[in-house]
Amino acid sequence: MSGDSRTAPAQATGIDRPPPRAAARPRRFHAYTVGLIKTGTTSFSRMFERRFRSRHEYLAAEVYPVIEAWVTGRANEAVVRTFLRERDRSGALEMDSAGFHFRWIALLVDEFPEARFVVTLRDCRSWLESLVNYVLDAGVAGGEFAGPERARLGLPFDLPYRDATTRERLRPALADCVPAFLAYWRDGNLALLDAVPEDRRLIVRTHEISNSLDRVAQFLGIDSDEIDATEAHSLRGARQVRLADVIEREWLDRAIACVQVPALARHLAGPPSPGAGPVTAAGRR
Repeated sequence: MSGDSRTAPAQATGIDRPPPRAAARPRRFHAYTVGLIKTGTTSFSRMFERRFRSRHEYLAAEVYPVIEAWVTGRANEAVVRTFLRERDRSGALEMDSAGFHFRWIALLVDEFPEARFVVTLRDCRSWLESLVNYVLDAGVAGGEFAGPERARLGLPFDLPYRDATTRERLRPALADCVPAFLAYWRDGNLALLDAVPEDRRLIVRTHEISNSLDRVAQFLGIDSDEIDATEAHSLRGARQVRLADVIEREWLDRAIACVQVPALARHLAGPPSPGAGPVTAAGRR
């Protein structure tokens, strides 16, 4: 750890608020859903909210300044670790689901050795189309990302912020954005796969979420009927554009092929990942 004096923004260095539900009982499990945005992280949070302490992007207003400071070098590792521990104590979440966890995934794995990780993985083409439509949606289903450093940070920080005019200007320029979008998909997913040990992760492909509840339940040591199956695909965005209508097909095929590295391709093809063994109520295998 660095010993320098870099710190996170003041509002992010201390968390003093009640958890989403009084943590009167011990956790039955401690898990993170750590896929990228538009891979099912909202669905995973909602599937567990009925029976467990579960939130999507918990304390996002505090999280984003810390990530900005971390990525830009204004916060050192010690500050970020302290923030993660405070955030964990505040929520005492059993399912902590967010599209931003890949930014500090190695710290989460190290800081919470009993935690398990569900990695939601979506094939590149359908993910890209979903992201493009998300970016273009200036309504309630659209992106909410903003920040003073967003131009430097890339996705998801540089997405427009509920600004219909900006989004409409973006539509004809989508092809110029695609390389950055695809690099985000490749690099973010590789960061997750590299950081989370195989014996602590379960890979769930986005289109198979509703068919994976038994696997998820076994992975977490709970009964599958405790998971709300009706929320398995609960945030489907409105489709405004088809990629083929705005981006030349052969060019897009080549661009996607460039990011389909073997480490990702093998998890997107073939039978589902079996995941690690089940856990006990205390969270241990």
